[in-house]
Amino acid sequence: MAAGDFIGDVLTISSGGSITIQPPSGAHWIIHNLYWSDDVEISVTDGSTEVLFHSSSYKGCLLSVWIHLSDSQYLKVSSSSGCNFAYDGVEA
Repeated sequence: MAAGDFIGDVLTISSGGSITIQPPSGAHWIIHNLYWSDDVEISVTDGSTEVLFHSSSYKGCLLSVWIHLSDSQYLKVSSSSGCNFAYDGVEA
């Protein structure tokens, strides 16, 4: 991928499950928008330490944010009831 290329996905989180949004090794992403259909907890993690930065008990979104991700610092998204989750941004 080249700098400025679009990245994004639509994912399903099972009840009580979690997903990670993590670039491949050597890549850096800037996430601009996050969307979800039910309760979520969104954390930044390095795989051993997590920092919760957003929690919602209903559907919603975070728009026009600048979240820098790498293969060693990425997002973990959890949902107690299960939900659909989408994100978009660019390759840095």
